[in-house]
Amino acid sequence: MIEVTRIRKGDGKIKAFCDIEFDKKFAVKGFRVVENKDGGYFVGLPSKKGTDGVNYAMFLPRDEFKTELEKIILDAVLDYKPDTRKIDVLAVDVAKQLHAGVERIMNKKVSQYKDGKVRAISIMNYKFITQNPEKDTRYGKMAQKGHDITWAIRNDSEWIGKVINGTYTSLV
Repeated sequence: MIEVTRIRKGDGKIKAFCDIEFDKKFAVKGFRVVENKDGGYFVGLPSKKGTDGVNYAMFLPRDEFKTELEKIILDAVLDYKPDTRKIDVLAVDVAKQLHAGVERIMNKKVSQYKDGKVRAISIMNYKFITQNPEKDTRYGKMAQKGHDITWAIRNDSEWIGKVINGTYTSLV
């Protein structure tokens, strides 16, 4: 089974970037869905720039398999509409509980890392994780100053939102 596992919005002619998995055993990252001159779309294969400045394909599907793969990717990307209507309410509720120090949320155990400074929980296909205050980043510094920051992640890889002091902001 081929599954599109992550979709990220692109800019300009690149509509999106995506990754795929084969039977949850093998992943290929770096596909691009690009708008062509006629307003249609094609799938750009993962590539890497060589020392000579030329892009070389890293993944070369053949014939019917290439057509099948393009259809799966285009269907997933062109139909993709991030569902953030309910995640905002769930994320704010979970963030409040994580920062309040509760041990279980929705009958699931909260995990702790970094000597309890980072707390996380998986609910449905989302993971919620508090900001590590030891990180030397903008959000790490905010957490050091007492701001409650929680990240919402879908399918272990797509960062879809953040909750800062009880306010949800979508990242998609």
